[in-house]
Amino acid sequence: MKVMIFAATAALIGISLLESAATPSVDFSAPDAKELREASVKRITAQGIGALEKGDLDTGRAKFQEALSIDPDNVVALVNLGSLEDRAGHRDVAEKILGKATQVAPRTVAAWLTLGVVTCEEGKLDAALAALAQAVLLDPSNAKAHSYLGVTIGRKGWLDGAEAELQRAIELDETCRDAHFNLAVIYLQRNPPAVELSRRHYRRALELGAASDSLVEKQLNGANMPPAK
Repeated sequence: MKVMIFAATAALIGISLLESAATPSVDFSAPDAKELREASVKRITAQGIGALEKGDLDTGRAKFQEALSIDPDNVVALVNLGSLEDRAGHRDVAEKILGKATQVAPRTVAAWLTLGVVTCEEGKLDAALAALAQAVLLDPSNAKAHSYLGVTIGRKGWLDGAEAELQRAIELDETCRDAHFNLAVIYLQRNPPAVELSRRHYRRALELGAASDSLVEKQLNGANMPPAK
């Protein structure tokens, strides 16, 4: 059985921003407009995030681009626009935007994490490894970074390393659904398969909302596991 890894999904940056409001008509280039410019960028970016959360990609894209027209190096707008373009299937565009985000804000974990997810989805595993390793270096307690790093390592075929990263993700966050699912898959790769360990993590993944997988269940059913409902 091949390693079946969840498609990594880039998440929005969790930030608290001002309520949406009309952007004042001012000269944002004036030196004394700095505070107003920053507040406007936050407000517009918040509107973009709201649109993206509703699945309105066109409005979200327009808002992030508007924010970036005022502040081209705004990392929140860059990362969320990169995430949006990935969701829209424009991965080359997303990678370029996220690459810029890591350049302008090299200590921003979300930029490296999202870049790693996107490049992993593209099959650029070496680039993904580099980005996700940087995310883990910057924030060793980030469960998602460890989980996605485990996904990427697993796709490289390095199952021992993948197992270690996925276990670390679960140690940091027991509710990390993807880590449980992928760990279940990896345990089925062992020779002989570690069925009981796989069963435990697969069922926990289902409890956390993962979709059932017929190939995983086919192997587990050989050990008398009833199909998930």
